[in-house]
Amino acid sequence: LGLSAHDNFMLNIMDSFAEFEREMIATRIAESRERLKARHLRIGGGIPFGYYSNRRTRQLVPNEEEVAIVRWMFAEATAGKKPSQIAEESNRRGYRTKATSGRCGGPWTARQVVATLRNPAQVGMLRDGDGIRLGSHDPIISYELFEAVAKSLDARRTRREQGSRYGAMWPLKGRIDCGTCGRPLTPHSTRRGNRVYRYYRCRATAGGRPPCGYQVAAGTIEAAVADQLPRKHRGELDSHRIREHVERVVYEDDSGTVTVTIRLKQ
Repeated sequence: LGLSAHDNFMLNIMDSFAEFEREMIATRIAESRERLKARHLRIGGGIPFGYYSNRRTRQLVPNEEEVAIVRWMFAEATAGKKPSQIAEESNRRGYRTKATSGRCGGPWTARQVVATLRNPAQVGMLRDGDGIRLGSHDPIISYELFEAVAKSLDARRTRREQGSRYGAMWPLKGRIDCGTCGRPLTPHSTRRGNRVYRYYRCRATAGGRPPCGYQVAAGTIEAAVADQLPRKHRGELDSHRIREHVERVVYEDDSGTVTVTIRLKQ
């Protein structure tokens, strides 16, 4: 027998409530993640070599034994050693990779050495999607050393990629908001042939509202922000240091207005 009109009506109501509940849960999760990011806190993911996760806060804390190994690796890389040579010497010294899920660490490979040397966690940053953001944990090595080793690794590559895999391709990520709805503009890129086109786009659904859909070319907005920085800091827009100078950027799509809140360190 087919369902009555009353039964269909009740099923539709139940489906609507279920959909509403799913959207509310998704919204709460998204808002919770944004609050954690605003406080520069780690959300989850793997624990990088050189740190352990605090059981109470789940934030990264330097692991002194591993810190010594990380600093040694950076020193070796600075001295011109190849990742394969560093891996070989690490294994000769008895160093092991991080133990995970109750399993002991294993021997080092060149790929694992590169991943450690490239990990922005070493300078107090966190990976966030395709970009990085400021973390709340203590850095292991200086940004200058991290950058020098990254350039050394890039110089060894036979095939250069568009931009750096772990570099600050999105210097305003986590700092730029939509002037219409107040929600974050997030990175978006498209590829046409060998060219990559970057945008900051309003596509967040926090608060249960549909995204505005506005977008602005990344180069355009980044140049506008750079123009508002003191001249001596403009060259840092394409580095991690921009987060030390820019507190917040608001982009008004209707007028094209860019408002920058600056917090320069003395």
